[in-house]
Amino acid sequence: MVITLWILVIIYCLLIAILIYGWKKVIPTPGPVPQVEKQVTVLIPVRNEAANIEYLLSDLENQQYPKAYFNVIVIDDHSEDETAELVNKYRLKSSYDLELLPLTLEKGFKGSRKKHAISQGVENTNAELIICTDGDCRVGNRWLRVMVDHFKRQQAYFISGPVMLQGDHKWWHGVQIMEFACLIGVGGASLKLGAPNMSNGANMGFHRETFKTLNGYRGFEHIHSGDDEFLMYKIFKKYPKAVHFLQDYKAVVKTGVQNSVSDFVNQRKRWAGKWKFHRQLGPKFLAFFIFIVNLVLVAALYWLLMGKATVTDIWPPILLKFLADFLFVYIVLKFFNKKVNLLDFLILEFLYPWYAVFFGLISNFGSYWWKGRKLNN
Repeated sequence: MVITLWILVIIYCLLIAILIYGWKKVIPTPGPVPQVEKQVTVLIPVRNEAANIEYLLSDLENQQYPKAYFNVIVIDDHSEDETAELVNKYRLKSSYDLELLPLTLEKGFKGSRKKHAISQGVENTNAELIICTDGDCRVGNRWLRVMVDHFKRQQAYFISGPVMLQGDHKWWHGVQIMEFACLIGVGGASLKLGAPNMSNGANMGFHRETFKTLNGYRGFEHIHSGDDEFLMYKIFKKYPKAVHFLQDYKAVVKTGVQNSVSDFVNQRKRWAGKWKFHRQLGPKFLAFFIFIVNLVLVAALYWLLMGKATVTDIWPPILLKFLADFLFVYIVLKFFNKKVNLLDFLILEFLYPWYAVFFGLISNFGSYWWKGRKLNN
């Protein structure tokens, strides 16, 4: 057990070192940015976002990007609150072109509603670039400007942007913010290394013609989650040099933490449930390796309690992993202009092995609730 723990931790630390290298890697710029504006459509699939949608629409009002060159399409997935009414009301005072589309579904539809919403939005615009976010997000006033400039500068077909959680000073919120930042860090670093494994639909963009040429979400439209990652993989497979992570704080999209444990569990079950559908070996191997490392950590604690191992046996490799994790968290949070709260970090380090094993096991079974609907993994 002790030898196995050492081997896994050493490999884990090497992986963290590679990710840190990827996160800090500077992607060269092919050439000067052409001084030509591109037509952009912002797609916002929503369901029951009456509490949030007006904040996002106001953020888009303040964009430092010419209003004549972007429009916004909100695709409403049969909201049961006042989302649609609020969007229609905002249209009356908006200085940009704002449109509300009700999500249209065939009878007996069983696929991913969000993927279908994005596809419907794509069909209702002729814009060159599509940039997506969610109804519960906030964006800075340079968001569109930076995204479009990166498309031009890197000659990109798909861009994965940074996303940050926001909460108050509760430890529960702090742990979520830290863990989510690490997920963004892993996804960004891996993409910069040419081995994509994660993306986030709250901040992504793609060329409309590329989406249509590759038949959009066809082939994985039945998977409820993964509107971001599976599209990224599909474009990466065809155009590996044209898929990028945008590591610029001005492009950060912010969204809220989960306030209840049940909401958190449902969200993570939804996220974890897509891993079994990945066709690429890299993401599957990464998920399996992280699961095994944390399973062995849980087993090591069991061995300690059963008297089959001593504290001096398991403490050194655990400390080594602790230091590697802290360095990665510190570097990624620094990008988000945040500092590591040591207490939150210690709580996360203690809880994460149990968390990883739990979701690794249950994500392949059962169902979860999302936006008032029960979905099956």
